[in-house]
Amino acid sequence: MAGQPVGNAGSATSAAESSAMSAIEDKSKEETKPKDATKKKKKGFFSRIWNGLFGGRNDDFERRLERISKEESAVLTRMRRRAQSWGRLKRHLILFSVLLEVIFDLVSIVYAVYLSIN
Repeated sequence: MAGQPVGNAGSATSAAESSAMSAIEDKSKEETKPKDATKKKKKGFFSRIWNGLFGGRNDDFERRLERISKEESAVLTRMRRRAQSWGRLKRHLILFSVLLEVIFDLVSIVYAVYLSIN
């Protein structure tokens, strides 16, 4: 695809380019719209009462639910990353202690052999 970076190289410039392109597209869309289409029709008195009593906020609830699910996925990925890093730290700590023990044993054996020769 043209205009998209390959790999991670140039990700900062591509983000700047994409935001600039989206700003240009937004301006072009605004220029093509008639001014009457940008005005919202005001809600009537009865529609406000009806929506106040029986709902009408479903979009807000759906948006809130989407935002919560995105936050949950972010929290889950953070927890998974922390668990992986702790597991890796535990493995490295155990490996380091075993290697250190082997080195100490070898040094003690060499020292004992050296003392027995003399």
